[in-house]
Amino acid sequence: MASKRQIESVTNLFIGLLVDEIKKGNRTSSTFNKVRWRNIQTEFVRQTRCQYSILQPRNKVNKLRKQYSNFHKLMSQSGFGWDNVNKKVVVDDSSIWESHIKVSF
Repeated sequence: MASKRQIESVTNLFIGLLVDEIKKGNRTSSTFNKVRWRNIQTEFVRQTRCQYSILQPRNKVNKLRKQYSNFHKLMSQSGFGWDNVNKKVVVDDSSIWESHIKVSF
């Protein structure tokens, strides 16, 4: 099983490939066309030496968008903050976190 650090490394590589395509001007809307997805997938496979289908990068982007949306929603609520040194969410008071968990689930 892959470690958390390995997963983060692969995710960062993937995001870097997406950013590279955007910097090249290869995204004209909120997503990439089929040729660009193929470029991303091919380069990702080349660098990781793991076989991924053409759909897996698209699915990963959708998952990352959802995670970002959830994170942004959490950070917009009063009492939540971000510890940039430890890379984690912090709260002013533990009761805030408990209240959030009760409401969310």
